[in-house]
Amino acid sequence: MKINDLNIIAQRLGAFGKEHLGIDRQGHTVPTTSSLGGRIASWIRSRHSDTAAQANRDVMTGIINTIRQTDDLGDRFAAIARKSLESRLAAGRPLSGRDAARVLQDVIRLKTTEDQARLETRLLNVRDQFQKLCAPHADGSPSDLETQMAARRQRFGLPPATAEQLQGYRETALRDLEARARRADHSLTPAESLDALGESVRMKTLQEAKAGITAMAEQVSGEGPSGFMARLGAAMRTRGLAGDISPATRDALVQTIHDKLTARCLYDSNNIHQPTLAEAATVADKVISNFVAALDTVEHAPAMPREAKRILQDEILHSSKPVNAAMAQAICDAVLDTGRFLRTLTLAEATPAGLKRDFDTYAQTMHAATTQPDGMLRPGIEGGPEAGLVRILTARAACRMLGLGNLEPLSKDERKLFQQLERAKQPVPPELAARVAARMDADYAARRALGGGSPLHVLRRDLAQEADEGLRSRNELLLMNVLDTLAQATESDEFYDILDRAPGLGQMRMAEARRFVPQGLGLTLPEGQAFDMAAARQRMLDGLNATVLSTPPGNGAAALSGQDLASPALIRKCNFFSDQFLKDFARRGITINGHRIGGGGSLQNLPWLEQELDALIAIFPSAEEAGRVCSPLHQASGADILMLLMADPATADETFRINNLQGNSLSNSLPIEVFHHPDGSYSVNIELCYQRVDEGLGPRASSGINVSASFLLPNGREPLQFRIEDLDVLFNTHQG
Repeated sequence: MKINDLNIIAQRLGAFGKEHLGIDRQGHTVPTTSSLGGRIASWIRSRHSDTAAQANRDVMTGIINTIRQTDDLGDRFAAIARKSLESRLAAGRPLSGRDAARVLQDVIRLKTTEDQARLETRLLNVRDQFQKLCAPHADGSPSDLETQMAARRQRFGLPPATAEQLQGYRETALRDLEARARRADHSLTPAESLDALGESVRMKTLQEAKAGITAMAEQVSGEGPSGFMARLGAAMRTRGLAGDISPATRDALVQTIHDKLTARCLYDSNNIHQPTLAEAATVADKVISNFVAALDTVEHAPAMPREAKRILQDEILHSSKPVNAAMAQAICDAVLDTGRFLRTLTLAEATPAGLKRDFDTYAQTMHAATTQPDGMLRPGIEGGPEAGLVRILTARAACRMLGLGNLEPLSKDERKLFQQLERAKQPVPPELAARVAARMDADYAARRALGGGSPLHVLRRDLAQEADEGLRSRNELLLMNVLDTLAQATESDEFYDILDRAPGLGQMRMAEARRFVPQGLGLTLPEGQAFDMAAARQRMLDGLNATVLSTPPGNGAAALSGQDLASPALIRKCNFFSDQFLKDFARRGITINGHRIGGGGSLQNLPWLEQELDALIAIFPSAEEAGRVCSPLHQASGADILMLLMADPATADETFRINNLQGNSLSNSLPIEVFHHPDGSYSVNIELCYQRVDEGLGPRASSGINVSASFLLPNGREPLQFRIEDLDVLFNTHQG
């Protein structure tokens, strides 16, 4: 315990004032009286009752032990406090809060006074020694300060110190020696003072040397007709390159000049010196040459589309760290395979096998782009930060090649302007509309990639089970580079809970989840209790057939927010379906014969909606049949699933618990698939993929539910009558 803590205790006891103190059952010192009568009774008991006297002694012992446990006080100060407390107890009166506080404050004051006296002694001693270190020696040789200063300045390539600089050394050295004396627990010896002087002179000289390097770097990085940016622009034009460099990249290049100049002038122990203007200009020209070479490498990359080159060069021109030709070549080598993996990841029809194939190709290509066969980084990629920058810029470029995200995030002003124009139903400037669309496309792509039922969650589980630790770490790093970049492109923090946790089974489709838990409910049921699958199947079937009746086709246009803007043809197409189906169709989409249609759009985007409806209707024999089959296939089935689980005692409690978890949702999707068979029948698969953060079981835990229901629809004619083919239920808890 620190002496400040003891002071806080004294203040707390002082607040009790005249109230007498006692020890409660937890061993805390507390007031035991609240009135004059109570205090009089306490005095009488203290004089005539051994129990009361012992209680007073217990209070004293507690206070003494507190003092003894305080840093730098110990037994000596505890003994001083004991004498003061015993004299009060000997008078036959109990200890009050004010008495105890006064004793503690006396101890603190005595300790503080002693410490201050010792400090003054140490400071007087070190000031005396400082005067001796600044005085010439008896033989007439320069003082220790002057000797060390001259040696250090010569070492760092600085000219002899002026009188003004010498005074600066004196003031800094005295300040440093006094600081050393304040930290010490004894008076510094002459040897310790000389050592402190040497360190002070070294740091002061190093500071001046660095200031000289910084000034020279700023001189060659300045503005003007022959300044840094002008020379960089000229070098780019010489190679036929164009582009606007961002302020952040300009600052990074200037910092590189400073860093390289510092390394050249300070880090070679055999050649420490101050840079000349010509030397600084040479370093600046080398930085410009390396940067332009990186842009030129992209410009002449074979078999790369022109738009891809533009995007890569934009990333280099806006990078927060400088990129050289070797790094640019690595990006060119890896960006197409990175984009292929990212495209597969964000496709609605992606399969676990296809995603794993494209990830393996991406991982191998990216590793080969930065690393030699012997495991060393390729020449020009100097270390881990440079290799990391290659991976990040490659992923960013791949995202933008797919139209996902912007080079720079939308500003607050841009967001505000867009919202104002949207509310007023005014046209949005094309450039702003394109930037907003790129962010929204990134958001929808991230929801597909990271949402429930995505094959990504299977890939992450598979990578985590890799036996080779080095390969596992490498692959997980490469995957997270892409996922983190995709999440950043959304300009939202919504997806980081998913990235920070290992995926639970409720984030997967049932077929993939059953790879990890081949059978059973995933619950430990009491003996004699079982899940009634037959009753659950009937409830699921009854629910879907009830939905057929409650949401018939014919009112789809009611879901349009801008119905007055819709063409008669679009209204007619919408009315082939139910309004509930159209709402889910726009938001989540539906898979027909393996092809994802709809989803990620808006009922306000009428051209997009009509295009997606045309694609949906074209798969069916007629628009009427498309409407009859699809109209009952919407989120009402999710409620049916939860109700059948709540209706069975075997699953009711866990369903209720998971459904009411307060943690963020990691997955809450209801993938619906329809297959049209040659005989005119339809198979319909409905799945629930549900997973939530479960902090009650651990900081990274999650719990979830998978349910898969398969139905057969003999034909698309009225009256529709579904038959249930299969039902599977699986609960899970994952510690992450």
